[in-house]
Amino acid sequence: ALGAASSIPAVSYFCSYAAMSVFLDFLLQITMFVSFLALDAYRAEARLRDCCCCTPCALKAAEEPKAQALGPEEVTAVVTTNPSPTVSLGEEGQAAGAPAEREGKLRVFLRDTYTPFLLKPAVKATVCVFFAALAALNIYGITKVESEFQIIDLTPDQSYLRDF
Repeated sequence: ALGAASSIPAVSYFCSYAAMSVFLDFLLQITMFVSFLALDAYRAEARLRDCCCCTPCALKAAEEPKAQALGPEEVTAVVTTNPSPTVSLGEEGQAAGAPAEREGKLRVFLRDTYTPFLLKPAVKATVCVFFAALAALNIYGITKVESEFQIIDLTPDQSYLRDF
């Protein structure tokens, strides 16, 4: 905001715009972000989907978890690589009321089709060559950029430098 007091019009306009943008971003962060975070928590508790939040993905009655109180000596935390939440175990090591795991179509596609395809050596090489070519094309494009910057645009309208 201090740069907005500059006598150079371009710097003044830029600083004014930047200060207003930072202020509006701050307002959005303290209002909208928290609100949407709360709405997302309500959506997750209601077991609604992420992308299509109007359609429920509730478990069937037979799959609903059953509440079961376990004593401290019966509870064991399970650490897995599975992204599903951890499950408390009972005495026999069986999951206490764990819901049946349902995988979505996207997750199955990524696990069974897309990931094995990307892990093939020929596909890895193709991806590396493609991105190397893209980087080379971008570097070539950077060398062709011409600066059409006129220093006179940064001077104030009443400056004596405009006469030169």
